[in-house]
Amino acid sequence: MTGQGKPPEDPVFRKYNRTNPAAVRYDFEPEVVINNPDVQSLMADASILSVAQNYLGSLPIADVTSMWWHTAYSDQPDEDAAQLFHFDMDRIRWLKIFIYLTDVKSENGPHCFIEGSHRTGGIPSTLLSKGYARISDEEALQHYPAEKILEFRAPAGTIILEDTRGLHKGMVVRSGDRLMLQLQFSNSLFGATYPRSRFQGPLSADLAQRVRDHRSIYTNYTSGMSQR
Repeated sequence: MTGQGKPPEDPVFRKYNRTNPAAVRYDFEPEVVINNPDVQSLMADASILSVAQNYLGSLPIADVTSMWWHTAYSDQPDEDAAQLFHFDMDRIRWLKIFIYLTDVKSENGPHCFIEGSHRTGGIPSTLLSKGYARISDEEALQHYPAEKILEFRAPAGTIILEDTRGLHKGMVVRSGDRLMLQLQFSNSLFGATYPRSRFQGPLSADLAQRVRDHRSIYTNYTSGMSQR
């Protein structure tokens, strides 16, 4: 894992100490995540793929797969840890699946989304003109009623499906921490460039079958793998 969010020492890959965090956010190495058998089973899950295909209107492509901790290291929102409202625009069309791996209450930094902001015209031009600049709660409340700001407090295992062209963020963790897994399915890999990750070694049985049946879904992770 790597610590992000202005740690007090040079950021290096290191283990997260849950009793003494040294950064706001700790990311797992993507290649470690995609080679976890439980994550592979989720990547091959028929219901997840069906929802992604229906939303995208095309065969989905497994894109960005990541997992990270948010900690109570700071009581101020951290821009690098995505704790201010923002929108994504890395692909043509995509759907993100967030999965809580720990119980998330109000003090654990729940994920937030502004209802309807993903739709065409859902973000006012005054905010869009700022580009990828982060947006404070105060700015958001100037354009949206408070009841449109959805806060997802839920137990471990909860799945949030989201079009993150809408405004979203993780709230500041005030106590404990939060572990989140993210799967992203896109209709194309055109757009932003991410570090390349590859499936290594034997795949989980369900993913191996899915790759045999629909290899194009996993083209982002299967380069150099045997076609068998």
